[in-house]
Amino acid sequence: MLRRGEIHRGSVPPDHTVGSEQHDHDGVVGRPYLIVSDGRLESRLEVVVACPLSTSVRADPAAAPFRLELTPDMVDRTPDDVRDLKPTTVLCDQIRVMSVDRFRTPSRVGKLKPALMAQIESRLQALLNLS
Repeated sequence: MLRRGEIHRGSVPPDHTVGSEQHDHDGVVGRPYLIVSDGRLESRLEVVVACPLSTSVRADPAAAPFRLELTPDMVDRTPDDVRDLKPTTVLCDQIRVMSVDRFRTPSRVGKLKPALMAQIESRLQALLNLS
């Protein structure tokens, strides 16, 4: 099960995206995604809502309020987690619904600390204009 606040490697091939949508890098299958849904969608529809992470982000003043920079020490990890996490940015402005099949097992990279998850929630509320 993919849990809220966890970071997992998911795969979205370049031919499944348009324009500036985030996708796998050339020659690399999968990129990290922060799971933001709470599990109800996964258990009923086999999908999750996730925000992609990126290590190469162009400065964009319009998108800046919806992004959060992370360093590896901001993520809790266990010995079972795959791959190391580099300094990266959570792109809340690129939120997407994804099939759980896009996440191979094992795919977990780590879990965001609760205080940072609250910052993500705040950015998503601002993005979606939710009170």
